[in-house]
Amino acid sequence: MPLDNISRQVQSVSVSTTYSLTDPNVNLIVADATSAGFTITIYNDLQSGAYHELDVKISGSDSSGNSVTIVDAAGVFSTSLNSTSAAVLLRTDQAGNWYIAA
Repeated sequence: MPLDNISRQVQSVSVSTTYSLTDPNVNLIVADATSAGFTITIYNDLQSGAYHELDVKISGSDSSGNSVTIVDAAGVFSTSLNSTSAAVLLRTDQAGNWYIAA
């Protein structure tokens, strides 16, 4: 039985250099660090109280082993990915702080 009002649309961006995510509608970042490692900075939503979810993954075509570091704009959260097809699921808590969900 289908569920009403379930959106299966993914808004994604592909990046290969330092990037700042400010659009809360993007829920997938595919990173290609073949040329060099880089940092992705993600927004902080400390005002709305809304929950956000973001998948970040290394492109399957990137076999370089270079690191992609993910940090939040407040400088409180940080994690890194460095292997082909590695991925992390990030969420915010009610205070707007990012954490690793899976």
